[in-house]
Amino acid sequence: MILCRAVSILVLVLVGVAYRFGLGGAPVYLGDDEAHFAVGSDAIAATGRNLNGDFLPLFFNLADPQSDPQDLAGAPSRKSSTTSTDAPPRRSFAGSAPDA
Repeated sequence: MILCRAVSILVLVLVGVAYRFGLGGAPVYLGDDEAHFAVGSDAIAATGRNLNGDFLPLFFNLADPQSDPQDLAGAPSRKSSTTSTDAPPRRSFAGSAPDA
């Protein structure tokens, strides 16, 4: 009984020390990526299924299942054009002569 209490107190002290000196490196807030990863992890831990409903997935897709794939960062958007003209893009073929 005394040994169990001593071990419990020792564990609490060690955890307190670890938290005390580790707080300087902890992030102040959770960003979108961290929050989304936490929600997905919690779903797998609680139910064994990811947010898409797949049972024990081998690969973890962190994209939002409800979002439009065109809205992903870096994907070309249909809503805005990066060119100044409305001319269709020219096709390039391997081995074709370059324009002069």
